[in-house]
Amino acid sequence: MVELVRTKTQGMGAPVGSEELITITCHVTTSHPIEAYGGVKLSDIVLEQIAERLRGGLIPMINQHDPMHPIDCRCLRAQVVELSDGFKAVEADFEVDAEAWAAVEAEWAAVGAPGGFSFSCAEWFDTAMEASLKLAADPHYFSDADIKKAAEIMSSAGTVKAGRLYQFAAVPPPHIVVDLGAVLTTIPVSVLGSAIYDGLKYLLLRVIHRKDEPAVETQIDFHTDSQTLQIRSSDAEVLKHALDRIGDAIESRNGLLAWREEDGDWEARG
Repeated sequence: MVELVRTKTQGMGAPVGSEELITITCHVTTSHPIEAYGGVKLSDIVLEQIAERLRGGLIPMINQHDPMHPIDCRCLRAQVVELSDGFKAVEADFEVDAEAWAAVEAEWAAVGAPGGFSFSCAEWFDTAMEASLKLAADPHYFSDADIKKAAEIMSSAGTVKAGRLYQFAAVPPPHIVVDLGAVLTTIPVSVLGSAIYDGLKYLLLRVIHRKDEPAVETQIDFHTDSQTLQIRSSDAEVLKHALDRIGDAIESRNGLLAWREEDGDWEARG
């Protein structure tokens, strides 16, 4: 979870339709131990890499770990700083439309959430491997053995690179990401959907339910070169219904789509 340090008004000059821009200064991530992942800490090298990617506009900013809620902002500065407790942080300034930012803060207040952008990254089990598909799942809920097994099941559709998906929050939600990569040009969607379903069903049946945490739906995101498709459910039947129609979603060309089980269809979100 990103810690907001300060917000200040920049005045006029915002995009058409806005009255002003504001600058959000925040700590994108820190080197503090992350208890959800057994106390893992980000190294100085990784922190510098994150800052560099932010400066280059290579890390999109989203709200509450959900790609369905992107935040349109521009990184003005990103650097590694030392904190008063001896740990380090990636501190950044983001320029954002004041009206859009107010809407984000209102959303946080409505659900009683502390708020913040989200930062996540994948740690691959085989970094040198070239693959048609990529599968990453949060190790707070899924064991390494289960992630690797799910990737093996999905390999009937092509070579699969597997890894851990780290989300930087005190208690991250169950989250799985499937990067479809170049496989869409080589495998029929019907075959692809079946292979992905088998692997994801395996994971859903093995998600670790922790007694001290409230039960929440698993978030499954599919990425293509130009799209993000999301399913929020821990029900294998819901997953099956969505994957049965994933070809329609891909052909729609909409950048953001979410599965609505009550309608039995994909809904455009952007």
